[in-house]
Amino acid sequence: MKNNNHNILFVHANNYDVGGADYCLLKMAYEINKRGFNVFVLLGKNTRIVDLYKKYNLDVIVAPILRIQSTKNPTRLISYIYYLIRSVFIIISAINKYRIDVIHSNDLLDFSANIAAKLKNKKSIQHVRMNAPGILKIFLRKITLLFDDHILCVSNGLRNLLYNTNDKKAEVLYDWIDLNLVEHNNSYSNLRAELNISSDTKIIGCLSRIEYWKGQHVLIEAASIVLKKYNNCIFLLVGGTVRGKESYFEELKSTITNYNLEKKILLLGERKDISNLYSQFDFSVHCSVEPDPFPGVVLESLANNCPVIGARAGGVPEEISEYHTGLLYQPGNNKELADKIVYLLEHPEILDKMRINSKPDVLGKFNKERLINRLIDYYRITS
Repeated sequence: MKNNNHNILFVHANNYDVGGADYCLLKMAYEINKRGFNVFVLLGKNTRIVDLYKKYNLDVIVAPILRIQSTKNPTRLISYIYYLIRSVFIIISAINKYRIDVIHSNDLLDFSANIAAKLKNKKSIQHVRMNAPGILKIFLRKITLLFDDHILCVSNGLRNLLYNTNDKKAEVLYDWIDLNLVEHNNSYSNLRAELNISSDTKIIGCLSRIEYWKGQHVLIEAASIVLKKYNNCIFLLVGGTVRGKESYFEELKSTITNYNLEKKILLLGERKDISNLYSQFDFSVHCSVEPDPFPGVVLESLANNCPVIGARAGGVPEEISEYHTGLLYQPGNNKELADKIVYLLEHPEILDKMRINSKPDVLGKFNKERLINRLIDYYRITS
């Protein structure tokens, strides 16, 4: 133990399918630990992200804390009450054992940590990285306002979806970029040689988990329109399937086959050479059909000098400077997306300028040191 600063407990139950929220938590824990705090990370499952924590000598606790998932089964809803109570006691036990001063939950559904913090009279911080529908949104808003000292939304777009203007506890703290820490910068392969893509073919990429709300079907529909006007391009969809949602991947494959575009739209599966891919794309596409709170894939694309066409919702308009580092379109509108893709394909001089602008723009707007210092301010405890 460093002993020269507070003990921080980060809590995240939903690390079953490792995604952007998990990497953001890793970045926070690593930087806060580096700056003298004693950091402990409580996760719901022992998945591959644990290996990264261990690599950086961060203390990880794995325990069966509540992981909420959507369900229409009333029996399961009742069981959530039991698991919530159990989770609160597990977290209280960790607070006592590790003499925790500040509890920081990593997402909106990790509120059992903030309840435990309130019961132990400890400082309570909640990150909000997701939107919620209908009644659930009303419930979660009230829970966070009741139990949290600070609510950190990852974008203004997300804050505006979940909170009222007079909810003073709810503030915006952007995530930052660190490609090396999350090991997205560690390998290289020649994509054109690997996939037999000619040197004059434009490569359009899309990186995201394969699930419906991420909208890969919208990109496929847009690609089918683009390829009728501009055939000298190829679309590469990169991402792993989500457990229990594999049928969507099969639907995407069927759609590609129905359009007879198996050689023009490739599903590459999950890959780790993220920076390598972005560096070889001509530009990338973000295509979520629901408001994406603050997608890391957009930041990473721009940080690798790869302009982005993104859906105009959630936090995406805060990441992309329109006509400077990328373009925006109405979520789910495949025709507008197709028009934007064709525009960049037909205006290489504009695309070149965007490529030059992308990295300095995104690193300037989301400056790592500035954001870390703001985060540390939330941990200060006044007597």
